[in-house]
Amino acid sequence: MRDAQLIETTQELNRHIVNLLDSLSALYGLTDISIRNLDETQLLRQALEALMSNQDMERCSIFLLDEANLLTVAAGLDWHEMLWNITRSDEAIPRQARKKTQFRLGEGILGRAAESRNIEHCRSCADDPQFKKAGVDGEGINENPVQGSLLCVPIICEEQVLGVVNVYYPEPDFFNMWHERLLLLFCKMLGRLLTSHRFVHQLDTLVDLQTQDLTRMNDHLRVERELLKESAASLRAILDNSPYLAWLKDAQGRYLKANKAFVDYARLEGIPQVIGKTDFDLWPKELAEKYRTDDAEVMALLRQKHVEELSFDGSKEHWVETFKTPVIDENGNVLGTTGFARDITERKEFEEELKRSNAELEQFSYAISHDMRQPLRMISSYLQLLEKSLAGQLDNEKCGYFGFAIEGAKRIDQMLVALLEYSRMGRIGESPTWVDSRAALDEALQFLQPAIAEAQAKLEISGDWPRLLVSHDEILRLLQNLIGNAAKYRVAGRIPEITISSKIVNNEWHLCVADNGVGIIPGQIKRLFQVFQRLQSRDAYEGTGIGLALCRKIAEHHKGRIWAESAGEGQGSRFYVVLPVS
Repeated sequence: MRDAQLIETTQELNRHIVNLLDSLSALYGLTDISIRNLDETQLLRQALEALMSNQDMERCSIFLLDEANLLTVAAGLDWHEMLWNITRSDEAIPRQARKKTQFRLGEGILGRAAESRNIEHCRSCADDPQFKKAGVDGEGINENPVQGSLLCVPIICEEQVLGVVNVYYPEPDFFNMWHERLLLLFCKMLGRLLTSHRFVHQLDTLVDLQTQDLTRMNDHLRVERELLKESAASLRAILDNSPYLAWLKDAQGRYLKANKAFVDYARLEGIPQVIGKTDFDLWPKELAEKYRTDDAEVMALLRQKHVEELSFDGSKEHWVETFKTPVIDENGNVLGTTGFARDITERKEFEEELKRSNAELEQFSYAISHDMRQPLRMISSYLQLLEKSLAGQLDNEKCGYFGFAIEGAKRIDQMLVALLEYSRMGRIGESPTWVDSRAALDEALQFLQPAIAEAQAKLEISGDWPRLLVSHDEILRLLQNLIGNAAKYRVAGRIPEITISSKIVNNEWHLCVADNGVGIIPGQIKRLFQVFQRLQSRDAYEGTGIGLALCRKIAEHHKGRIWAESAGEGQGSRFYVVLPVS
């Protein structure tokens, strides 16, 4: 009896040892799976192969939770009907062969295992009402229920349910404690393996994306580097071929860059001799101190400085025009200064010559004003005396000759006065002052009141009228000429309508004087602003033909512009003046 018990005990122990070795073999198979070279489906299939290689299981499958929180079949072995469902569309599967491949949490033995996080053991599928309720045959309870037993174990890693391992054997009450312990360890290791696989593949994906980004960035940087080289070469070519001296200094006054013109002016052999030097290394002490003072001022005030000054290059003095500008980074820090300079000796000499020419022109204007007008007045006076002395001796034709001669002398005198006024405009005038443009308009209208009343003109004034830094007399003359012309050049039988508008656009004063008068042939507009150019006959409209030329000169003297527009004869005109607003 004792021998029989010993044999039975020995056999039981051998079975446990075999089960243990089989379990160890299955678990060891998991450690031999690569998580980098397989996709998730291949990994799960190899895991099932490791589990079933030494175990008595006919069917084994893995269900994983998807994004919709549904348990969806992911891998299976020896369950051909189930695999059929995975690899074929529903239309290609016979209705009686279709199996359910998705479960909600809590639904069926798989859903209960995932929801409870515990092992669910169905010892007899045919007798378990919960198993039948799951509807594994697709149509609810089947007349020929599944025979056998099931064991469902949740796959958990770091408190997160990833899915369920489902094993099946066609006989009831097949699975024992060894199977449960094996599957618990298997699912624990599979959970870590699956999590590691997903993590590694996420890292691989991120690495691939980062690699792609870095590749694109490197390509972009390569292109930018080539463009920068080309830009630097182009800039160097421009600077080295420019007659302007150009340089760049740091905040301590050391030269960082310079062009060929600078090197030649400093009488150096090459650009490397400039780099790292200061003004005290290149120029006389007095000039160097002045340059450093200018640099300090530019960096302190954070604005450009324009200087015209005498400079000495070692042989003679030159006039030099210099522009110095602070160099500021994106954070507002002053890094140094940059500058451009050019020799303006010829310009200064020309300016001196221009001053002498203006002085001569002033003398010429004085001569016109006095020396030439005096003989004209004498001619006119003696002609009048001669006409009186010969009264009664001359017929009407000869009296007309005297009238023509006297009128011609007067007209020449008027033209000389206008020419004198034109030559003096902008050269000998008052200093600019702040003038209320509307007050200037009212003053001009006061002077023009007799002409406006005679023409019975209608005036319309609108817009914004700013204060201007201008010559008061010149602006007054401009307004008088434009408005006076609008009243004078009217169409007979038509009431003159004059519109005067003003507005500010982009720091500029825009004035428009529009009328419904005689208009201008578009092709003749260019002649309007030239001296002594008349578009209307002298018999019809009086004048010297210099008023609009004066307007052009006044606008240009104030760094502005003037132009006219018209649709044609009898269509009226519009005169525009634009002056900067300080």
